[in-house]
Amino acid sequence: MTRKQFEESIKEEILIGESILGQLKSLQVSPGVMLESSFTIMPDTIDEDAKQQTTNRIREWEYAISMMLKLPFCKSFRDIIKDFEISTPEHWMHFKTQGIRIVNRNLTMLKAIENNMAYLVDDNEQSKKQSFKIFISHSHDDRAFVNALVNLLEFLFIGGGIKDKLFCSSIPSYAIPHGENIYDYLLKQFNNYNLFVVFIHSDNYYASPCCLNEMGAAWVLKKTFFSFLVKGFKYDKMKGVIDDRYVSALVDDYDNAMKQLNDLKKMIVESFHLESVDESRWEEKKREFLDIVNKIPSNS
Repeated sequence: MTRKQFEESIKEEILIGESILGQLKSLQVSPGVMLESSFTIMPDTIDEDAKQQTTNRIREWEYAISMMLKLPFCKSFRDIIKDFEISTPEHWMHFKTQGIRIVNRNLTMLKAIENNMAYLVDDNEQSKKQSFKIFISHSHDDRAFVNALVNLLEFLFIGGGIKDKLFCSSIPSYAIPHGENIYDYLLKQFNNYNLFVVFIHSDNYYASPCCLNEMGAAWVLKKTFFSFLVKGFKYDKMKGVIDDRYVSALVDDYDNAMKQLNDLKKMIVESFHLESVDESRWEEKKREFLDIVNKIPSNS
Protein backbone atom coordinates (compact mmCIF):
# COMPACT_ATOMS: atom_id res chain seq x y z
CA MET A 1 0.00 0.00 0.00
CA THR A 2 1.35 3.43 -0.95
CA ARG A 3 1.29 6.49 1.27
CA LYS A 4 -1.44 8.06 -0.87
CA GLN A 5 -3.61 4.91 -0.71
CA PHE A 6 -3.15 4.74 3.05
CA GLU A 7 -4.20 8.38 3.47
CA GLU A 8 -7.29 7.82 1.31
CA SER A 9 -8.20 4.67 3.26
CA ILE A 10 -7.93 6.50 6.59
CA LYS A 11 -10.24 9.28 5.33
CA GLU A 12 -12.74 6.71 4.05
CA GLU A 13 -12.80 4.77 7.32
CA ILE A 14 -13.34 8.00 9.29
CA LEU A 15 -16.41 8.78 7.14
CA ILE A 16 -17.74 5.25 7.69
CA GLY A 17 -17.15 5.54 11.44
CA GLU A 18 -18.98 8.86 11.62
CA SER A 19 -21.90 7.29 9.73
CA ILE A 20 -22.00 4.39 12.23
CA LEU A 21 -21.88 6.89 15.08
CA GLY A 22 -24.90 8.67 13.62
CA GLN A 23 -26.72 5.34 13.28
CA LEU A 24 -26.01 4.53 16.95
CA LYS A 25 -27.25 7.91 18.13
CA SER A 26 -30.52 7.49 16.23
CA LEU A 27 -31.37 4.12 17.84
CA GLN A 28 -34.56 4.11 19.91
CA VAL A 29 -33.78 2.55 23.28
CA SER A 30 -35.80 1.45 26.29
CA PRO A 31 -33.35 1.63 29.24
CA GLY A 32 -32.58 -1.51 31.23
CA VAL A 33 -33.84 -1.81 34.79
CA MET A 34 -32.77 -3.63 37.96
CA LEU A 35 -35.18 -6.24 39.21
CA GLU A 36 -35.52 -5.74 42.96
CA SER A 37 -36.35 -9.39 43.61
CA SER A 38 -33.10 -10.74 42.19
CA PHE A 39 -30.86 -7.66 41.85
CA THR A 40 -30.55 -8.60 38.17
CA ILE A 41 -29.93 -5.79 35.69
CA MET A 42 -32.03 -6.21 32.57
CA PRO A 43 -30.29 -4.99 29.39
CA ASP A 44 -31.49 -2.10 27.24
CA THR A 45 -34.24 -3.01 24.79
CA ILE A 46 -33.65 -2.15 21.11
CA ASP A 47 -35.34 -3.29 17.93
CA GLU A 48 -33.48 -6.51 17.10
CA ASP A 49 -33.20 -5.84 13.36
CA ALA A 50 -31.74 -2.37 13.94
CA LYS A 51 -29.39 -3.76 16.60
CA GLN A 52 -28.17 -6.57 14.33
CA GLN A 53 -27.66 -4.22 11.39
CA THR A 54 -25.63 -1.81 13.55
CA THR A 55 -23.63 -4.70 15.06
CA ASN A 56 -22.70 -5.94 11.59
CA ARG A 57 -21.58 -2.49 10.49
CA ILE A 58 -19.43 -2.02 13.59
CA ARG A 59 -17.76 -5.40 13.18
CA GLU A 60 -17.12 -4.92 9.45
CA TRP A 61 -15.66 -1.46 10.12
CA GLU A 62 -13.39 -2.67 12.90
CA TYR A 63 -12.09 -5.62 10.90
CA ALA A 64 -11.40 -3.35 7.90
CA ILE A 65 -9.38 -1.01 10.14
CA SER A 66 -7.58 -3.96 11.73
CA MET A 67 -6.50 -5.34 8.35
CA MET A 68 -5.46 -1.90 7.12
CA LEU A 69 -3.25 -1.31 10.16
CA LYS A 70 -1.51 -4.64 9.60
CA LEU A 71 -0.54 -3.69 6.06
CA PRO A 72 0.38 0.02 6.03
CA PHE A 73 2.94 1.66 3.80
CA CYS A 74 5.14 2.60 6.73
CA LYS A 75 6.61 0.46 9.52
CA SER A 76 5.73 3.21 12.00
CA PHE A 77 2.13 2.02 12.01
CA ARG A 78 2.65 -1.69 12.53
CA ASP A 79 2.46 -1.53 16.32
CA ILE A 80 -0.72 0.51 16.42
CA ILE A 81 -2.74 -2.69 16.07
CA LYS A 82 -1.66 -3.46 19.66
CA ASP A 83 -3.76 -0.49 20.80
CA PHE A 84 -6.71 -1.44 18.61
CA GLU A 85 -9.29 -3.88 19.92
CA ILE A 86 -12.04 -5.71 18.06
CA SER A 87 -15.14 -5.09 20.17
CA THR A 88 -17.97 -7.51 21.00
CA PRO A 89 -21.21 -5.56 20.41
CA GLU A 90 -23.32 -8.71 20.67
CA HIS A 91 -22.44 -8.83 24.40
CA TRP A 92 -23.03 -5.15 25.21
CA MET A 93 -25.68 -4.70 27.90
CA HIS A 94 -26.08 -0.98 27.16
CA PHE A 95 -25.73 -1.25 23.41
CA LYS A 96 -26.22 2.39 22.44
CA THR A 97 -24.03 4.05 25.09
CA GLN A 98 -21.24 1.45 24.86
CA GLY A 99 -21.31 1.59 21.08
CA ILE A 100 -21.03 5.39 20.99
CA ARG A 101 -18.09 5.29 23.41
CA ILE A 102 -16.16 2.61 21.50
CA VAL A 103 -16.80 4.02 18.02
CA ASN A 104 -15.72 7.45 19.30
CA ARG A 105 -12.52 5.87 20.68
CA ASN A 106 -11.69 4.29 17.32
CA LEU A 107 -12.50 7.52 15.49
CA THR A 108 -10.11 9.39 17.80
CA MET A 109 -7.38 6.92 16.86
CA LEU A 110 -8.02 7.28 13.11
CA LYS A 111 -8.14 11.08 13.29
CA ALA A 112 -4.85 11.12 15.20
CA ILE A 113 -3.29 9.15 12.34
CA GLU A 114 -4.87 11.42 9.72
CA ASN A 115 -3.74 14.62 11.45
CA ASN A 116 -0.15 13.43 11.78
CA MET A 117 0.58 11.86 8.41
CA ALA A 118 3.16 14.60 7.79
CA TYR A 119 5.35 13.22 10.57
CA LEU A 120 5.86 9.90 8.80
CA VAL A 121 8.95 8.87 6.91
CA ASP A 122 9.34 5.95 4.53
CA ASP A 123 10.74 2.55 5.52
CA ASN A 124 14.29 3.29 4.36
CA GLU A 125 14.42 6.53 6.34
CA GLN A 126 12.82 4.93 9.36
CA SER A 127 15.43 2.18 9.43
CA LYS A 128 18.33 4.61 9.76
CA LYS A 129 19.98 4.70 13.16
CA GLN A 130 18.54 7.63 15.08
CA SER A 131 19.99 9.23 18.17
CA PHE A 132 17.82 9.74 21.25
CA LYS A 133 16.45 13.12 22.22
CA ILE A 134 14.07 14.23 24.96
CA PHE A 135 11.13 16.33 23.78
CA ILE A 136 8.99 18.04 26.42
CA SER A 137 5.49 18.45 25.02
CA HIS A 138 3.78 21.18 27.01
CA SER A 139 1.77 24.36 26.99
CA HIS A 140 3.81 27.57 27.27
CA ASP A 141 1.48 28.53 30.11
CA ASP A 142 3.07 25.68 32.12
CA ARG A 143 6.64 26.89 31.63
CA ALA A 144 7.21 27.29 35.40
CA PHE A 145 6.60 23.55 35.76
CA VAL A 146 8.80 22.81 32.75
CA ASN A 147 11.65 24.96 34.04
CA ALA A 148 11.72 22.88 37.26
CA LEU A 149 11.63 19.67 35.23
CA VAL A 150 14.52 20.74 33.00
CA ASN A 151 16.62 21.50 36.10
CA LEU A 152 15.89 17.96 37.32
CA LEU A 153 16.79 16.39 33.95
CA GLU A 154 20.03 18.38 33.74
CA PHE A 155 21.16 16.64 36.93
CA LEU A 156 20.94 13.25 35.18
CA PHE A 157 23.22 14.44 32.38
CA ILE A 158 26.00 15.80 34.57
CA GLY A 159 29.25 15.06 32.73
CA GLY A 160 27.38 13.83 29.64
CA GLY A 161 26.00 17.14 28.37
CA ILE A 162 22.32 17.63 27.61
CA LYS A 163 22.48 20.54 25.15
CA ASP A 164 21.87 18.46 22.01
CA LYS A 165 19.72 15.86 23.79
CA LEU A 166 16.75 18.00 24.83
CA PHE A 167 14.16 20.02 22.93
CA CYS A 168 11.90 22.28 24.97
CA SER A 169 10.34 25.35 23.36
CA SER A 170 9.87 27.29 26.62
CA ILE A 171 13.52 27.23 27.70
CA PRO A 172 15.74 29.45 25.49
CA SER A 173 18.77 27.15 25.75
CA TYR A 174 16.77 24.22 24.36
CA ALA A 175 14.24 26.04 22.16
CA ILE A 176 13.81 26.36 18.39
CA PRO A 177 16.87 28.06 16.82
CA HIS A 178 16.40 31.63 15.63
CA GLY A 179 15.08 31.82 12.07
CA GLU A 180 13.65 28.28 12.01
CA ASN A 181 10.02 27.65 11.07
CA ILE A 182 8.29 26.22 14.15
CA TYR A 183 6.32 23.53 12.30
CA ASP A 184 9.25 22.47 10.11
CA TYR A 185 11.59 22.26 13.07
CA LEU A 186 9.14 20.14 15.05
CA LEU A 187 8.70 17.87 12.04
CA LYS A 188 12.48 17.35 11.89
CA GLN A 189 12.54 16.35 15.55
CA PHE A 190 9.98 13.59 14.97
CA ASN A 191 11.62 12.37 11.77
CA ASN A 192 15.31 12.69 12.63
CA TYR A 193 15.43 11.56 16.26
CA ASN A 194 14.31 8.64 18.34
CA LEU A 195 12.30 10.91 20.61
CA PHE A 196 11.63 10.27 24.27
CA VAL A 197 8.52 12.42 24.77
CA VAL A 198 7.60 13.87 28.16
CA PHE A 199 4.00 15.12 28.31
CA ILE A 200 2.90 17.78 30.80
CA HIS A 201 -0.84 17.18 31.14
CA SER A 202 -2.86 20.18 32.30
CA ASP A 203 -5.94 22.21 31.42
CA ASN A 204 -3.59 24.47 29.48
CA TYR A 205 -2.29 21.50 27.47
CA TYR A 206 -5.73 20.34 26.35
CA ALA A 207 -6.68 23.91 25.37
CA SER A 208 -3.83 23.96 22.84
CA PRO A 209 -4.39 22.41 19.37
CA CYS A 210 -0.61 22.39 18.85
CA CYS A 211 -0.09 20.30 22.01
CA LEU A 212 -2.80 17.83 20.97
CA ASN A 213 -1.13 17.44 17.57
CA GLU A 214 2.18 16.69 19.32
CA MET A 215 0.43 14.04 21.39
CA GLY A 216 -1.13 12.51 18.30
CA ALA A 217 2.18 12.44 16.44
CA ALA A 218 3.99 10.77 19.35
CA TRP A 219 1.29 8.11 19.62
CA VAL A 220 1.10 7.49 15.86
CA LEU A 221 4.87 7.01 15.63
CA LYS A 222 4.94 4.86 18.79
CA LYS A 223 7.48 7.08 20.52
CA THR A 224 8.55 6.23 24.06
CA PHE A 225 6.82 8.62 26.44
CA PHE A 226 6.33 9.62 30.06
CA SER A 227 3.47 11.71 31.48
CA PHE A 228 3.26 14.24 34.30
CA LEU A 229 -0.04 15.52 35.66
CA VAL A 230 0.33 19.02 37.12
CA LYS A 231 -1.01 19.91 40.56
CA GLY A 232 -4.80 19.60 40.64
CA PHE A 233 -5.04 17.76 37.31
CA LYS A 234 -6.43 14.23 37.68
CA TYR A 235 -6.60 11.08 35.54
CA ASP A 236 -10.26 11.55 34.64
CA LYS A 237 -9.40 14.79 32.81
CA MET A 238 -6.96 13.09 30.42
CA LYS A 239 -8.34 12.94 26.87
CA GLY A 240 -7.22 11.95 23.39
CA VAL A 241 -5.07 8.99 22.38
CA ILE A 242 -2.93 9.10 25.55
CA ASP A 243 -5.54 8.94 28.29
CA ASP A 244 -6.06 7.49 31.75
CA ARG A 245 -5.15 3.98 30.55
CA TYR A 246 -1.49 4.98 30.84
CA VAL A 247 0.40 5.31 34.12
CA SER A 248 1.36 8.90 34.87
CA ALA A 249 3.09 10.83 37.64
CA LEU A 250 0.68 12.92 39.73
CA VAL A 251 2.93 15.51 41.31
CA ASP A 252 0.51 16.22 44.17
CA ASP A 253 0.48 12.53 45.11
CA TYR A 254 3.92 12.53 46.76
CA ASP A 255 4.52 8.79 47.10
CA ASN A 256 3.29 8.11 43.59
CA ALA A 257 5.43 10.89 42.14
CA MET A 258 8.61 9.79 43.91
CA LYS A 259 8.21 6.28 42.52
CA GLN A 260 7.37 7.47 39.02
CA LEU A 261 10.38 9.81 38.98
CA ASN A 262 12.60 6.79 39.66
CA ASP A 263 11.01 5.08 36.65
CA LEU A 264 11.68 8.19 34.55
CA LYS A 265 15.32 8.23 35.63
CA LYS A 266 15.72 4.54 34.77
CA MET A 267 14.22 5.05 31.29
CA ILE A 268 16.46 8.03 30.53
CA VAL A 269 19.66 6.47 31.92
CA GLU A 270 19.10 3.33 29.83
CA SER A 271 18.08 5.18 26.65
CA PHE A 272 21.03 7.59 26.72
CA HIS A 273 23.54 5.15 28.27
CA LEU A 274 24.30 7.54 31.11
CA GLU A 275 26.44 6.81 34.11
CA SER A 276 24.54 6.12 37.30
CA VAL A 277 23.94 9.17 39.47
CA ASP A 278 24.48 9.70 43.18
CA GLU A 279 21.28 8.24 44.66
CA SER A 280 21.23 10.42 47.76
CA ARG A 281 21.56 13.56 45.62
CA TRP A 282 18.86 12.21 43.28
CA GLU A 283 16.48 11.85 46.22
CA GLU A 284 17.18 15.47 47.16
CA LYS A 285 16.63 16.63 43.59
CA LYS A 286 13.30 14.80 43.39
CA ARG A 287 12.07 16.40 46.59
CA GLU A 288 13.19 19.84 45.40
CA PHE A 289 11.34 19.34 42.11
CA LEU A 290 8.11 18.24 43.79
CA ASP A 291 8.29 21.09 46.31
CA ILE A 292 8.61 23.61 43.48
CA VAL A 293 5.89 22.27 41.16
CA ASN A 294 3.39 21.84 43.99
CA LYS A 295 3.75 25.53 44.86
CA ILE A 296 2.72 26.56 41.34
CA PRO A 297 -0.95 27.70 41.36
CA SER A 298 -3.23 25.15 39.67
CA ASN A 299 -4.50 27.72 37.16
CA SER A 300 -1.01 28.99 36.28
